[in-house]
Amino acid sequence: LEQLRCEDCQQFLADRFVEGTCPFCSYEEARGDQCDKCGKLINAVELKNPQCKICRGVPVVRPTQHLFLDLPKVELYNFMAKDNVPFHSVIFPCSLLGADDNYTLVNHLIATEYLNYEDGKFSKSRGVGVFGDMAKDTGIPADIWRFYLLYLRPEGQDSAFSWSDLMLKNNSELLNNLGNFINRAGMFACKFFGGIVPAMVLTADDKRLLARVTLELRQYHQLLEKVRIRDALRCILSISRHGNQYIQVNEPWKRIKGDEKDR
Repeated sequence: LEQLRCEDCQQFLADRFVEGTCPFCSYEEARGDQCDKCGKLINAVELKNPQCKICRGVPVVRPTQHLFLDLPKVELYNFMAKDNVPFHSVIFPCSLLGADDNYTLVNHLIATEYLNYEDGKFSKSRGVGVFGDMAKDTGIPADIWRFYLLYLRPEGQDSAFSWSDLMLKNNSELLNNLGNFINRAGMFACKFFGGIVPAMVLTADDKRLLARVTLELRQYHQLLEKVRIRDALRCILSISRHGNQYIQVNEPWKRIKGDEKDR
């Protein structure tokens, strides 16, 4: 496609960063996507006298590559809380059908129950709960928030956010279980085997472990297909538990000091 680029800012400009004269009504403060005066949609390169809203420089037209998604082919998944289900399952699809414009309709409507806060309900107006800006200001890494919110995702029934439980699950599951397994296994492979798992002769116990892990992975994939993300996460934590138990039983820190067979 051709798109406006600001050479001073060294970037292609999104529509909202371009302003100029509307090609239809000559309004001088039209945006790169729509004119607020006549209401017509605009392609940014059609603007007369375009200006970069960042530096007020004059952008130039340059070719650029875009990735397009063939929507009639990528099934549509909608994620929402349960109170939005009537609109998105009945009213909006009916509107799309009524438009007779061959819109892609929702194939999978993924609705959760409610996430409550401690012993009550979240309420932004009353300042009850923790929200995005507050979460950022706590200094707790984003991945910990992601983990905990997926861990208690209210898939089948309401669940509750708890600060004490956040700390507990972070320490017991994310650190001591998953993090511990990845760190122990990774550090051991790096320290003694150059970061590569060597060829090894599998014992009966090894094969039993692989069978358990394979079963967990198969279940993990099936749950993800059904968008049961919380339950899928449990499978990952179960795999790392199997791994930690395997390490504890085999004590590789002792066997590495033995003969070549032990190694």
